[in-house]
This record gives sequence, C-alpha cells and structure tokens, in this order.
Amino acid sequence: HLFIFFFFFNDTATTEIFTLSLHDALPILTNKDFLRLVHQGANWLRENGLQPKERVFIHDLEYPMAEIIAFSIWAYGATVILASSTSGEKDLNGIKPSFVVNAINCPSIESLTNYSTEFMPTFRPALLHEALIYCVADKIIQLSHYNLLVNTNGLQKYLGLNRDDTFL
Repeated sequence: HLFIFFFFFNDTATTEIFTLSLHDALPILTNKDFLRLVHQGANWLRENGLQPKERVFIHDLEYPMAEIIAFSIWAYGATVILASSTSGEKDLNGIKPSFVVNAINCPSIESLTNYSTEFMPTFRPALLHEALIYCVADKIIQLSHYNLLVNTNGLQKYLGLNRDDTFL
C-alpha cells in the first residue's frame, strides 16, 4: 500500500512536505502525535549539544524516525543533510556536518517520551536560511526554507489539496 501524508504547519521552520510510504505494520501518527514527537526530538537534539544553524546528516533512518528527526532539526533551526546511496564521503566532507543521526544513536519513539513536549526555539530561521542539503552523485543541492515552501505550495495547488482534507 502507498499512503501519502502531508504535514503542513503554521511556522516556516516546519512548513515542508514529505511523502511517506507506509506499510500496515508501521505506526500511524496523527498530526498532533507527530508535532509532539518533533518537539521531543528537538529537545533531544538540544541535550546532545546541537546548536542552531548547524548541519545535521541524517543517515540511513527509516520511517517514522527519519521524518521526526528531520522536522526536529528544522524546528531547532538547523539544516538537514540527506545523501543518496551514490553520494560519496567526499561530498559529505565538503559540507562538514556538525552532527550525524544514524541507526546507532537515533532515539526511539519510546525514548523520546522522556523529553518535554514543549519546545521553545532559541533561533527561528527565516525563509532565506538554509534548510536542506541533498547530495546525489557528485552534485550538491542546497535549499532554503523558501525553496521548500514554494515547492510545497506548488504541489498543494497541483493536487488541489485543501486545509481540512484527509487522506487514507
């Protein structure tokens, strides 16, 4: 089964879109659950020493933790780095991530419940701030929050989505 979920938030740091491929055995999260986990993930990042505007490489995480961590990074005011399997270590060395989240150090949903669901960022990125770096082959694509927002709004209009729509 392929299910498409769209997460739209009121703050620019998290107004991004993700298409998630879900299977019956994977957890289903409401928007409220997702936002709570994003705040808890941001508190986990703070506890682990991440600073706003730093770059975080998300390496080999699966649903739902990859999405939760990505939105937590954005809520925190940092940049997400994603790399395709064809991207080499040389690409990542040039980008210099400050922090790596992988299967070894990534918290579980259960461990995130130990963190507060309240999160007050010390830095709120503007639309022009870096949001995402994507490494593929020998290319590096750098996107601002504005770039992601424009792409999200374009897709929203193309698909004819409305604020109260539900997709299953």
